[in-house]
Amino acid sequence: RYRFVGSKASVEWSDSHPDQLIYEVQGEPNRTLHHGMPYLEEESLAYDRMGALHTEGLGDSWANIYLWIAKAIDAKRRGDEAFLKGHHYPGIEAGTEGVRWLENCVRSADAGSAWVEFK
Repeated sequence: RYRFVGSKASVEWSDSHPDQLIYEVQGEPNRTLHHGMPYLEEESLAYDRMGALHTEGLGDSWANIYLWIAKAIDAKRRGDEAFLKGHHYPGIEAGTEGVRWLENCVRSADAGSAWVEFK
């Protein structure tokens, strides 16, 4: 389970309910957001394989990442720079940032779940 708390709102996600995100704004009732729902961003909906209220698994998430990378490879081979300029997929920077995030989570846990400066 991951919970991110900000000064005005927080979000929480749990692998026991991977199709839901709990969104909490201070002073408002909590909202449970589900994947595949029309209130989400168009880009999010474009990669939803199962539709609303059907739980997708880790394999579906990886399939989307592989698809994004395959599209980028294809565009690069065809010389389609316009597509590449607007296409987003996780690259080495995202992987490096993910490792940094995990290291900081461990530092926080080792410090008794204290706030730590993100390094």
